[in-house]
Amino acid sequence: MEQNVMWAFFSLPPSIIKHSINVAKLCQKIAQHFDIDDKLLFTCGLFHDIGKLYIDEQILNKRSCLTKEEFEIMKQHTVYGYELLKESNVNELVCLSALYHHERLNGTGYWKKKKEELPIVVQIVAVVDVFEASTSYRPYRFPKSKKAALRILKDPELFNLV
Repeated sequence: MEQNVMWAFFSLPPSIIKHSINVAKLCQKIAQHFDIDDKLLFTCGLFHDIGKLYIDEQILNKRSCLTKEEFEIMKQHTVYGYELLKESNVNELVCLSALYHHERLNGTGYWKKKKEELPIVVQIVAVVDVFEASTSYRPYRFPKSKKAALRILKDPELFNLV
């Protein structure tokens, strides 16, 4: 892995590093249930939000809802991450996880991709990202219980890894 990817990762705000490490660890645990290389899935989870390095910290740390313009800027972290990882010759599945981790099976994600268009590793990162984000403190809301987060993940329109 290129040094600039690790530099970019450790240049992220501490809260995003913590979130990404948590996502990576959960992805690694899930990998064994899908017969997927756990190191690959760990790496996908670790770098899924790396593009947030290029998003203004005032937007990242905003304590209220983002404006429409701010949300459009925030969505770009997926593209920025994809481009950084692609330029660094990182595995394509890691790149796609950065680009598509906000997709939902019914096509309601950032880029409107559906299940058939998303590799299973990307689907796993998307599910784990939502779970970890939902159960963690955010500047704009308190964490949900794990039970409440699991209710969100049980919506077959949005998530279905089976």
